Amino acid sequence: MRGVRADIKRARRCELDSKFVGGGEKRGSALRNMMTARGWLVRPLRQWRWPLRIYLMGMCAIHVSFIWMERVPISRGYPDFTVFYTGAAMLRAGMGRHLYSGAAQFLVQRRFAITDWQGPLPFLHPPFEALLFVPFTFLSYPYAWLLWNLCNLAMLVVVIHLLRRHSRALAIISFADCFLFVLAFFPVATTLFDGQDAILLLLCFCIGYDRLARKADFQAGMFFALGLLKFQFAVPLVLLLALWGMWKTAASFVFWAATLVAVSLEITGWHGLYDYPRYVYLVGITPGAGMVPPDSLISVPALILGSGLPFSHRFLHASAVLASVSMFLWAIKAGSRLCSAGDGPGAFSLAILTCILVGYHAHPHDLTILLLPMALLLDRTVPSLARANWDWKLALPWLPFLLSPLWFVLWLKLSHLNVLAIPLILLTFALAAKQSQPREAR
Repeated sequence: MRGVRADIKRARRCELDSKFVGGGEKRGSALRNMMTARGWLVRPLRQWRWPLRIYLMGMCAIHVSFIWMERVPISRGYPDFTVFYTGAAMLRAGMGRHLYSGAAQFLVQRRFAITDWQGPLPFLHPPFEALLFVPFTFLSYPYAWLLWNLCNLAMLVVVIHLLRRHSRALAIISFADCFLFVLAFFPVATTLFDGQDAILLLLCFCIGYDRLARKADFQAGMFFALGLLKFQFAVPLVLLLALWGMWKTAASFVFWAATLVAVSLEITGWHGLYDYPRYVYLVGITPGAGMVPPDSLISVPALILGSGLPFSHRFLHASAVLASVSMFLWAIKAGSRLCSAGDGPGAFSLAILTCILVGYHAHPHDLTILLLPMALLLDRTVPSLARANWDWKLALPWLPFLLSPLWFVLWLKLSHLNVLAIPLILLTFALAAKQSQPREAR
């Protein structure tokens, strides 16, 4: 009986349409339909349920082993969490006006980081983000790193809860299995290892999408503006939404972005805020100061620049810019068709994929935000009442992202993570090529 009540509760939470729980249907009919919905997903996977769980546990074991092996470098300040701790420590010490001074950053880092670096691990994030990490500076660096990761795990719980609202398949799968899958996702593991803010960005985008789906445009714009902690993703995302007719969300985004700029101005002053883009640019082009080679990034520009083709540097840069602009323009048209067909989840998934591909600084941990389109596209990928088989054009491109050993090979052995942009490109085009399905079939 407990399972029956749980199924009815899940059906209501997912807000299933009249095909599943119609207004005039009796409770018994609704339950039978919910059981049918469970059947089309669970039956094909029933014999693989425990092998899949064991596989996910194995991926998690690899991630935990890697973090454990690196526990000494973590305690000495080698992870990226150092940059957040540094920025927050500078604000706490009243050094906000010098937040983007490399010498000041290095001076602060030497107080807690025991590294062999000849310069700082640069803080390149917006000034307002440093405020978030000020409370962590009251702890020593290792304990602050641990506390931030506990916060990351708590945010993942909220993310899974939000994603299950918008996916029937996830609502049917147990919460524990969903959490296990998320921890087995390699970008999440790198986020936890480095103490990065990608899970926070994912949370902002998930809440923003949830508000957008509920027609709360002002709130959606606010959470997308909080995503400016990684502006290279938030700005193109909202630009696409605006070009698809979501002007209220875009207007709210501009308002809250202006508010964050005002907060940042109060922190750094005019001179510091003016220095911010120049500092980011100089660090990005200076070897040894923070420049990341393109073969370590995952995007269309990184794929072209890190291809090793025998062309001039200027030609490759021009080709990368042209490819990014072309793909963004194509996404505008493709997303407009999806919106016109009423396929909001598909359009938003296309926007997330496009933001990753057309940008340049898409690190492995940044791909944590792929969990959002992965969840939104799950219902049209797995077998359903209207489709007996898997949609392999949407399913296969995800497979490389679920193989942690492949990531380690591409990252540590071959130094060519940029090739992972290829399955993302294939997924993007496969999504745009799909004709919008009726609501009851999605």
